[in-house]
Amino acid sequence: MSDMNTPIVVVAYNRPRSLTRLLGSLSNARYPNKEIDLIISIDKANDNQKVLGIANAYEWDHGIKKVIYQEENLGLRKHILKCGNLSLEYGSVIILEDDLFVSPNFYFFVDQALKFSKNETKIGGISLYNHQLNVHTRDNFLPIQDGFDNWYFQFASSWGQAWSREQWSGFIKWYENDPDIDHNNNVPAYVRSWSAKSWLKYNIAYLVERDFYFLYPKIALSTNFSDAGTHVGNDSTIYQVPLDEGFQKEYQFSTVDQSK
Repeated sequence: MSDMNTPIVVVAYNRPRSLTRLLGSLSNARYPNKEIDLIISIDKANDNQKVLGIANAYEWDHGIKKVIYQEENLGLRKHILKCGNLSLEYGSVIILEDDLFVSPNFYFFVDQALKFSKNETKIGGISLYNHQLNVHTRDNFLPIQDGFDNWYFQFASSWGQAWSREQWSGFIKWYENDPDIDHNNNVPAYVRSWSAKSWLKYNIAYLVERDFYFLYPKIALSTNFSDAGTHVGNDSTIYQVPLDEGFQKEYQFSTVDQSK
């Protein structure tokens, strides 16, 4: 990782209500200094004037704000991959889709987790979200309390995530070789069945193939509103989770081998 602060990249399309809510939570969060870039990347749509207006009017007090309007419609997969590539320039990146909401402590968690993961070769990325449902069955799920603030999952996160340059470059080099994941039986069948628009299924397949893990928090630093949009038919509360609203602290991270 470079000495630059990790930028926050908001991935938006055509949901003005969602973008307003996420930006409000970013305003209420805590940051270590005023040298943090905020990049709002908006995918091209037929009617994006509201979203563009919200992004341009938003006042960011913690560094430089950049609004990027994509010249062509990328779709979610290409859009996320393009934003992830910013980690190669900055040394790391935080990606937030527009229907998320962050904890006041999200930046400190990511900052500490990225520094911790620097020498941990089995960590393929950092999640801000924490699952409370089994992603396969939707049964209730809680990680074991083992004295640490994190747990590990061989499943990439799309509801608030961060990558270091090294974590991202490993994945993107693998991805650019056009891997055939449809016939990899080690990847769950339901993940392989996701649409071709999914970037996430590729990141999950990469973790499985390399035996890497995402570091997840025990208490979430982001929550998902599942607002209606291109990939979600109706608003849903099923994936909303409680957020870490406590005091800023030093997080205690386990290695993959230490984690129970």
